[in-house]
Amino acid sequence: MHHHPRRHPRLARRSAVIAAIAAATVASVAAGPVASGWDEDLHTDSIKITDPGIDFGDGNWFGAINDPTGSAEVEWSVDNGFYSARVTGWLHLDDIPGHHGRIHVSFWNYDDLVSTRHSSWRAAPSNNHDEWSVDLSDLQAVHITEVHVCTELSDDGGATFDFVGCVESYL
Repeated sequence: MHHHPRRHPRLARRSAVIAAIAAATVASVAAGPVASGWDEDLHTDSIKITDPGIDFGDGNWFGAINDPTGSAEVEWSVDNGFYSARVTGWLHLDDIPGHHGRIHVSFWNYDDLVSTRHSSWRAAPSNNHDEWSVDLSDLQAVHITEVHVCTELSDDGGATFDFVGCVESYL
């Protein structure tokens, strides 16, 4: 009498899974190429930097305390398969005549600096308030896992800028 060995149930399930994967692969190849991009909104961090004369937050200014009332944002997402960050908000200059202000954003992939971007800069009005919108993203096709957002001031006509205040945001 010829005896067939009994097949183990786990091996039977594994074979079924392998067969299903193979069938799905054949079906996807037969269907043709698919879009390579993957986009998804992940989360949004609120950030706010307030220092004498320069602030980064929302577009609502509360003159009694010389600060924006709300926060700027770091929007984390997946764009074309890469983690990315977009920094949006309003830069405020108030009562610092003779100075120029801007936003500095450094984009990081863990411990590696990927790029640095700066907003446009403006001269502070004489003893008045000025504000403008900021919208900065990294332009590299690489994962961004951390951003450092800083306000910067110049007192030499915009030739050199110094950090004033900084915050960090993480994926």
